[in-house]
Amino acid sequence: MKSYKSLFGTALAHISAHRHAAAHSHHLRPDVVREAAHACLEDTFRLADLKWQKFLGEVYPRAQGHVARLLGTAQPENVVFAASTHELLVRVLSCCPAPLRILTTDSEFHSAARQFRRLEEAQRARVTRVPAEPFDSFAERFAAAASGGHELVFLSHVFFDSGYVVPDLDAAFGKAVNVCPFHESCLEGRASGPAIEARWGLPGHELPDRHPAWELEAKYLALGCLNLTAAWSPDLIILGGGVSQKAGLIEGVRREFTVLTGNYWSLPAPEDYLRLPELDQQAGIVGALLLARRRLTPNAPVTPTG
Repeated sequence: MKSYKSLFGTALAHISAHRHAAAHSHHLRPDVVREAAHACLEDTFRLADLKWQKFLGEVYPRAQGHVARLLGTAQPENVVFAASTHELLVRVLSCCPAPLRILTTDSEFHSAARQFRRLEEAQRARVTRVPAEPFDSFAERFAAAASGGHELVFLSHVFFDSGYVVPDLDAAFGKAVNVCPFHESCLEGRASGPAIEARWGLPGHELPDRHPAWELEAKYLALGCLNLTAAWSPDLIILGGGVSQKAGLIEGVRREFTVLTGNYWSLPAPEDYLRLPELDQQAGIVGALLLARRRLTPNAPVTPTG
């Protein structure tokens, strides 16, 4: 097991006579906390009122990028920091209409659990609490509940009252679903319409626009486009089928693709390289008819209006 003791030298020097096993907010602080606090004070003295330009223009976006990278999301602007759970929830809840549908567990710390109860008392929220126990089925039960179209899903990775660690958050949110009967893992098995319904319990057209299904779908499709680009170097990629017609999805795919490629290739702009078919849902049948026409009459025009 990898040891991180070297990162906590200052704290461990003060408690060397015993073991520290506290969780939640009582954990030991790493040495870098002192370094960060010192740097903050230096900027305060050195920059005075200009410190906010550095914080909001450099430090905050860089911190968002670090967290986004750990979470595997291409949208660091959605990462929000707050001084307390209360402040964070107030800011998040201000973005959602009331009454809010909240999915959580019965093992959240008091700072969140109490606030959810107050929202219920004020009739500003409808809260679904998934029991943490039995632990061996928690991930599956939470995944099933997560298909209910909630505006806010609040889940601790480690439960404060038991120390239980959710073993596989990807499985809890359905990322492990694969409906292909032929492959252990493939794009069709994970990103198709049937995969969406199997993962979330509802077909795609019944899921709200802000459902986490669409961010995950954008990631899968972007990975597929990345593989096609690396293997075949196409001039452009057209994303057909019913799933790709979801409003806003193509923009998400382009964002994820841009992050994944990291400007490694000299490609056209994302809006030119990743496109939807101009014939929408008719592209497949019209394309098949055009191919048949070309076979029967090789000199005929190949455009749909020809």
